[in-house]
Amino acid sequence: MTNPNNAVGTNGAYDGRTSVNAFNDNLALYNGAGVLSGWEIIPDTGLVVSVGGQSGLRDVAIAEDPAGNRTTINNISGSEISVTIPGAPATGKRIDLIVAYVENPPQGSSSEVDNPTTCGLITVSSTASSNPSIPSDTAIRNAITADGAAGSTAYYVILGYVTITSGTTDIDSTMVTQGAKASVTSNNIDLTTFPSEIHIGTGSNLDVTLTFT
Repeated sequence: MTNPNNAVGTNGAYDGRTSVNAFNDNLALYNGAGVLSGWEIIPDTGLVVSVGGQSGLRDVAIAEDPAGNRTTINNISGSEISVTIPGAPATGKRIDLIVAYVENPPQGSSSEVDNPTTCGLITVSSTASSNPSIPSDTAIRNAITADGAAGSTAYYVILGYVTITSGTTDIDSTMVTQGAKASVTSNNIDLTTFPSEIHIGTGSNLDVTLTFT
């Protein structure tokens, strides 16, 4: 599987297995896969981009499997990861996804920590055209399978998008779109049960109003 310098992992303990059950209880609060911290994509030279490792941030993302179960996937190296984007199309333009994934279950050898041999960092390319579509979930899972993992069950997250037009030899920042941030779902406060405003403080004390909409 493609994992440059074994930089991508699951922050798991020795024994070759990372349990995702505890993660699922907390990650269910989020709206699906997405970046929690870091994982910024920055153009390097030519058709190379640097992924993660910037500004001392931990690179942490939520990856999701087809059933909606979630786990975290991380840049365990703490350094920038170089990813080479495939050559430009002859005509039109193409959208390349940078995808991090982990096998399900993420089981490595008994002497391995963080399970890097069960993880991958790959590019998934769309078909070039004048108006290309983003690769589908099926295309991403097929690419994971082609990389040597079980794409039908893997957890994955899109870290970002790179748009390449015909003749491109150098990637610049206008071609890069960062991956979606993971966001917490609404708790849907019921305003028939709770008041729409709460006032804190009385008399000469500071009066703070909390308004729920």
